Amino acid sequence: MFWTRKKIITTIVILAVLITGITIFYLWKNKTPDGSIDQGPGSVSQKRVLQYQAPELTLAEKNEREISNISRSFAERFGTASSQLQENILAEISSSMTDSFYRWATNKYQASLQSELGDSYSYSSITTKALAIEVVDLQADTAKVIIETQREKITAGKETVNYKQKIKLDLVKVDSLWKVDGAYWQ
Repeated sequence: MFWTRKKIITTIVILAVLITGITIFYLWKNKTPDGSIDQGPGSVSQKRVLQYQAPELTLAEKNEREISNISRSFAERFGTASSQLQENILAEISSSMTDSFYRWATNKYQASLQSELGDSYSYSSITTKALAIEVVDLQADTAKVIIETQREKITAGKETVNYKQKIKLDLVKVDSLWKVDGAYWQ
């Protein structure tokens, strides 16, 4: 009986070692070649990199994009004002204007905005959002852009008014930078 019990225990130990060995061999054999653990079809491998070579833009395309971005930002900021912060808006966008246009804007345009918005005792504002930009003429150092905007006028004690309005911008290149030289609400 002693030998039988010893044979049974030995057989169980041998089978356990054999099963463990087969399991380790199976796991080692199915290991992925790059050393990462395969986590199924939804896993992301660090070795896989999708590459897309975007076509190079021509100088005209680069200028048009630059002009569109400058025009969008300028139109939204130039067309936005409140009865309490009128001076700050023009000062903030002065770097994107020519000197002569900035002088006109601070002398004439600012006065027309003040009269349109009324006194500073009651809050009123005009908010402008650019909807569409069209570069209608692009030369080496000048450009003309038409921007369609959505404007909202809020006046104390009155109903809010929403309307669309176009603005035409004249841009010139000054020291390799595009600057606004004229703005005309239509």
